[in-house]
Amino acid sequence: MREEEQIAWLAHKGEQHGFRLLSTSVNPEAPAVQAAKQADEHGWRKVTQTQTMHLTFGAVLFTGYLKVTDADRFRTALEHGIGSGKAFGFGLLSIAAQ
Repeated sequence: MREEEQIAWLAHKGEQHGFRLLSTSVNPEAPAVQAAKQADEHGWRKVTQTQTMHLTFGAVLFTGYLKVTDADRFRTALEHGIGSGKAFGFGLLSIAAQ
């Protein structure tokens, strides 16, 4: 996925989870991202009683600024994460006040 697509994904998640991006960039130099790129997370999801689906999640570290637009929805996102890979440890938000 290209950087523009990743940022668009985060912006869409922001609409759903009570925040808006002010400025952001993908930081591929961060050690956690480099390690995740070397070993994507793989898993399986049961589709039917006899079929499973292979899943692959790639990690991306976003750095930048956001504005909270709905405190309750944002708090829920902080507590539960965002995205489809939460069960595999993805989608966690880490924030700091400016």
